[in-house]
Amino acid sequence: MAIQLNTDYLRFNANSMKDLIKQKLSENSSFTDHLFEDSNMTTMIDVFSYMYSTLMFYLNNAASESIFTDSQLYENMNRISKMLGYNPTGFVTSTLLARMTVDSSVLAGMKTIPKYTKYTTSLTDKNGMPVNYSFIDNYTFVTASNGVVDSLFTPQLYNGTWKLYDNIFVSSGIPNETYILSLLNLQGLERKFIAHNKIDVYVKDSTGIKPWKSTLNLYTAT
Repeated sequence: MAIQLNTDYLRFNANSMKDLIKQKLSENSSFTDHLFEDSNMTTMIDVFSYMYSTLMFYLNNAASESIFTDSQLYENMNRISKMLGYNPTGFVTSTLLARMTVDSSVLAGMKTIPKYTKYTTSLTDKNGMPVNYSFIDNYTFVTASNGVVDSLFTPQLYNGTWKLYDNIFVSSGIPNETYILSLLNLQGLERKFIAHNKIDVYVKDSTGIKPWKSTLNLYTAT
């Protein structure tokens, strides 16, 4: 014999809950205050019904946000992803191999293009902003001086421009100290995007200024 389940509760809202309470109270002839709209009992029923509807909304929303495929909030999706062992990354910039030539009669021998050098193009993006590329490491190439006019080399360039952050942070000696980059423009067409794993930190101590190599915990703004 099949058991028929009552699933009416799945369709409950404030009005249906109010009607159900009135129906249950009507089964006992001792209670009649709920039949009058201005009675205290009716007010209590209204408050309870709409409170129930609000709680059900947040309960359903919380249940949906706990499932990866149904989650809508970035914070919840990020948390679920980390529970699954996946660490989301931020923006990853595009790259290209550039074919460049130099006049070897002018620049003969070994030459180095310094890190952070910007290569400017004549292109613009969809917002009309200029498209630039940069070197992320020192690039060394060699040109011949035996009468060869041009020397061809193909360095890898990264979309974007290196910018020196305006503020210098001074450590207070607190373990696991956190610094917030609060001076970034994150609104409008000129919004700045930080490329994941493309942040260089330099530390000044008693021995001088040196690059700091470590794993950065980066949180990109949405």
